[in-house]
Amino acid sequence: MHSKSQHAVVATVLALSAGTVQAATVSALMAVSATVPSSCSIAAGNLAFGNVNPKAQTDVSTTLTVTCTANLAYSVTMDAGQHYDAARSLRSMVDGNGGKLRYHIFKNAEASGQWGDNDFARTYNTGSSLAFTGTGAAQNIPVFGRIAVSSNNDLVVAPGAYSDQVLVTINY
Repeated sequence: MHSKSQHAVVATVLALSAGTVQAATVSALMAVSATVPSSCSIAAGNLAFGNVNPKAQTDVSTTLTVTCTANLAYSVTMDAGQHYDAARSLRSMVDGNGGKLRYHIFKNAEASGQWGDNDFARTYNTGSSLAFTGTGAAQNIPVFGRIAVSSNNDLVVAPGAYSDQVLVTINY
């Protein structure tokens, strides 16, 4: 007959012999990747001149809000508008009766450079684009509008509501 102590010795030997089995490991590299696409979005404020005297200079401003991927180079262009006056190379607003009121869009408050798209060989060759670098956050870009006396001195501008639409484009 086996004693309890003999059973304990046998159990201990079996347990120790089972512990001598070596554990194995296997490793693999897991690829991790992501792509950050180049992207931009734009919101354009209205360039509202309000009530004007076409024979007096009127200056207004608005803001473009552009959000582009961080460190992405981009430029902002503006076309000639829907009612471009090719004879005078000026943008024009029109009323519902065929009347027109000419205006300018400038890149700065000093009115030293018209905003256009000539450097992209598009519709408004009088002006050029402005270049920026995206930050990943919204960037406010000022836009300056002017109704100049010299632009309208050959017109008889009738009372009424005048409007135009200018296409603003981000090139990146």
